Amino acid sequence: MNVLNGLLGKKSGDEESWISTSDMMTGLMMIFLFVSIIYIAKVKSIVGDVENTQDKICSELVNEFAAEKKRWNMSICEDGLVVRFTNVGFFKQGLSELEPRFKKMLTDFYPRFKSILWRYEREVSELRIEGHASSEGKKGTRSRLEAYLYNTQLSQDRSYEVMKHVLNLEQVKENPQYLTWAYRHLTAHGLSSSEPISYSDGEENKGLSRRVEFRIKTKAQDKLLDIVKALDGT
Repeated sequence: MNVLNGLLGKKSGDEESWISTSDMMTGLMMIFLFVSIIYIAKVKSIVGDVENTQDKICSELVNEFAAEKKRWNMSICEDGLVVRFTNVGFFKQGLSELEPRFKKMLTDFYPRFKSILWRYEREVSELRIEGHASSEGKKGTRSRLEAYLYNTQLSQDRSYEVMKHVLNLEQVKENPQYLTWAYRHLTAHGLSSSEPISYSDGEENKGLSRRVEFRIKTKAQDKLLDIVKALDGT
């Protein structure tokens, strides 16, 4: 009898232990569910902020440059918050000096572009001037690596020349507040020949590949990137 009671008592204790563990797991699952819902809501909110800011800036850019868009062969916001000029002849092969036509275009474009950007200065984390080169490299280049390294320096020089030109415009220099903002948020980058522009058949259009783009990054985008990095554990 004592043995039977002992067995029954052990079974009852095991059941209580199993029920306790089950309740704990259920509680943990509920907590995980609530945290997931809050997390998803936060991500959706940030995505909404990204789209809203992008839509507002893009709309103003499209309206501002409606008359020049075709004449300058501009693309606006076709690849995110990016303004791209696809005219041939901005730079001669192997040179970083701005061609006179490109200087004139930038002199007209940038103060108006800056005025739109300035209305969103609290929402913009970075304005990137990105220089690009075609893939052929310097004349006499012997390897793809040599060409790529050469184009890295060349594209950096091109972005620098654009930055120097636009920051020295009178319409820009007369606004000390903008210059102070630019010192913290305006950057120049050389992307070498990593993003060439191609014809419809896939062959590189070397003339269009030699270009400069203006890419806008927003603080909402940075927040979204931080979440992605956290999920990746980086």
